[in-house]
Amino acid sequence: MVLISLSWRCDNQTGTTTPSPYIHPYKDPEGGNIGEFALTIASSTYCGSISSIDVTSTGHTYQNPDAKSTVHAKYTRPTVAEYSFITNAGVWYGAGGTVIGPLHSNQGIRMEAAHNSVVGSGQASWTCDSSYGCSPSQVVDGVYTTSGQANPGLFSFPVSPIDFAGITLDLSTMKSLAQNNGGRYYGPSGAYGYSVVFNGNSTARVYRVTNTYNYTSYSSAEGWHSGERNAITASVLLGTITINNNCPLLCILRTRFGSVVL
Repeated sequence: MVLISLSWRCDNQTGTTTPSPYIHPYKDPEGGNIGEFALTIASSTYCGSISSIDVTSTGHTYQNPDAKSTVHAKYTRPTVAEYSFITNAGVWYGAGGTVIGPLHSNQGIRMEAAHNSVVGSGQASWTCDSSYGCSPSQVVDGVYTTSGQANPGLFSFPVSPIDFAGITLDLSTMKSLAQNNGGRYYGPSGAYGYSVVFNGNSTARVYRVTNTYNYTSYSSAEGWHSGERNAITASVLLGTITINNNCPLLCILRTRFGSVVL
């Protein structure tokens, strides 16, 4: 028998002022209380905020008190860090490339590149036009491919959209935590933002990016225009930092493009 209750709260004390375990009766709707279970609740906290909750429930019946059953669950909010790329716009991944990790777009995706994880679109269908290489324009699935490199078995559409407005609010909170609760904050770079290399030993090298390559791109809405500056061509090492285990948060403001990078 598995006995578990989901009546925990983020205060880790199920509305009380005492630490766990919390003993609760287990009721059979037809026969009254038939046993009880004990909840043990713990949390992981970073920068003064709870990041996950661990709940262990151990239960038994009154008839067989020595026969106990234990289940464990971890509750945590999903994070955009799970994705290799997320975007609020349509996107075309060209043939010949390889994408590692899950992808998400709130709009349509043309996926011609090789990939090893889920490709999710917030759209059931969309119109692929000349800006995505479709001539004539055609209505296609949320994730569309004509290439043998892509794996349609990993396509998922429609999926729940990501709330980019909510992300912006979260970033504002994270900026404050980085400044005031033991994290690291870097303000405007005065150049092309920053590059961070994580060393794998709780340290990271932080560079100021002084020059990048500007790609030209095309869309049906804007025509040919200056695109992303993703390729770094010059940078200056600012130093090596030690990551605070109690607040492993690095917040970087990149003013040329008006975004916050974590």
